Amino acid sequence: MTRQRSHHGKYVKLFDWLRRQHGTSVTVSFSKVEEILGLPLPASSRRYLPHWYGYEGSAVARSIADAGWRAAA
Repeated sequence: MTRQRSHHGKYVKLFDWLRRQHGTSVTVSFSKVEEILGLPLPASSRRYLPHWYGYEGSAVARSIADAGWRAAA
């Protein structure tokens, strides 16, 4: 996946953090994501996988994908 040079919006801090990560995988808890963002995740993020995988309609999924990563269970 190609990394984007920039990202904007509510999840830009997650995008920036992910861009600084190295290696082939990183494990991040919901709490850590909230710490990175400085705000709570929507309740749906804990119940619905498309929140993390569905690029269309999910700002957090776009920030992950645009940073060159993909979410996995």
